[in-house]
Order: sequence, then structure tokens, then C-alpha cells
Amino acid sequence: MKQTVLILFIICFHVLVFAQAPNSAVEQKVENTETSYIKDGTKWFLKYLYIKSPFETEVRDEVDGIIGTETIDGKTYFKLWLLNPNDFSCINLMGYIRVEGDKVYFLKAQNVPSKEELMFDYSILPGETNEIKGLIDGQEYTVPDHTTLICKDTGTEYSMGNCFDTITVEFLYNGESNPFTPPIKWIKGIGSEAGISNNVITGSSGGTTLMEVRTNEGTVYKLSTSEVDKILEDKVKSIEGQSNSYHLDGRIFRDGDQGIKINKGNKTLRLRKGH
Repeated sequence: MKQTVLILFIICFHVLVFAQAPNSAVEQKVENTETSYIKDGTKWFLKYLYIKSPFETEVRDEVDGIIGTETIDGKTYFKLWLLNPNDFSCINLMGYIRVEGDKVYFLKAQNVPSKEELMFDYSILPGETNEIKGLIDGQEYTVPDHTTLICKDTGTEYSMGNCFDTITVEFLYNGESNPFTPPIKWIKGIGSEAGISNNVITGSSGGTTLMEVRTNEGTVYKLSTSEVDKILEDKVKSIEGQSNSYHLDGRIFRDGDQGIKINKGNKTLRLRKGH
């Protein structure tokens, strides 16, 4: 009888141990979900496509980083810099960033103090909309209609042992989807799939792709080289597929543009959309 009880005890003990192990692993992955890495010392490593000519693109590196803080109108902001990819020295002050709960605010470097803009809102739910200005490299996207965005989906992403909440948003044009501002994935705690200085993707952003996020403690987010190469390859095809026509100065001739259009060496004058 004692042996039977002992065997049952051992079996129950093993069942409890192995039943709890997967849950502990999941909890360990999720524990960093609420952590914000938008802080002093963090660097964002990016790749983007530079259009050298109408027929040639080049992949280039960019590094953005937070170095130092500054108090403006009683609020403390992180200073966001464009850094030299080789030695991480400061090249240009892009602006000022402030994190408040699920929201990230941005101040332009020029004309400080100025009105801060809501850059990321990670609390938005699928189907909800918000008024947020698109920012590329910390500069306001020039089309004023692109201020309304809609949340398309939410999810999670794992990288370097960390779990990040993600939301997919789309900037709308007059309330409708626009092919020149496709959906973009925002990653809570680090910015977006295009880094910390871009909350929107457009043709002018060169397909900017976040490759790695590194804090003073180490790397917290990273894509494999194959993932980055595949993403950039798809974006090159997308850019090339948008138009085989160009302006005289080499810019891609997009739908709705006016002026002289060069297509396969032939020049045509386009006066209005559809012609």
C-alpha cells in the first residue's frame, strides 16, 4: 500500500513539474512586453533604398539614436539624433521624443519650443481611428490629408527573447486606402518596422526597414540578414512595379503627376490624371 501511494505521489509530482514548465517559459517571454526601449542610449539600425538613378537603387545604412535629454516647457524629452553609422557620432539633431504611457510624442528640432505631435498611439484597437500626422525621418509628411489612420490589426512579435505588442495601422487619404501609404506595423516599445523616426511608409522613405535595436544593455530586437534582404528585395520590386516611367529629373512618375513623362525612352506630355 505504501509503495502504491509513493508511486502515485511521484507520478503526480512529475505531472505538476512538466505541466508548469511551458507556462513558465511563456511568462518569461511575455515579461518584457510592457518595457519601453525608447530611452537614453538606444540606437536603431536601419537599411533603406537610395535611388541613384531611374534604373539603379543602392541599399544604404542609417543609425538613429537617443543621446541626452532636455527639458522643454517643463517636460523632459529625449534627444533623437541621426548618427554616423561608423562611429555613432552625432550628425544631426532630428527632434525630441517623450513617452507617456502608450503614447509617444515628438517635437521638431526646428523652432523649439513648438507644438508637440502625437507620433505613436499603441492603445488604438482594430477598427478605431485617430488623427496623427505622418512623420518621415522626424519631418512632417507633406500631404495634409494623411492625418487620419485606422488600426487594421494587433499581434505580437518575438525577438531576442523579448515579446513585443504590435499594431498594424494605415494612413488614409480622404478616408480611403492609398497605395502610396501602405499599412505599417508599429512595435510597442521601439517605434515601428521603419524605426523610431518613421511612423508611416511612403515611396519617399526609401523602404526604410528596422534591422536592429540596441540599448546600453545589449540588443533587444533584431532581424536576421536573410529577413532584411528579403524585405528590401520585395520593396525594390514594389517600387519598380509602381512605375516604369520617370520625370526628366529622374523621379518616378506616379499616377496623378503632370509634366513630361519618360517611358522606355519615349517622352510624352501628361496634362491630367489618366492621360
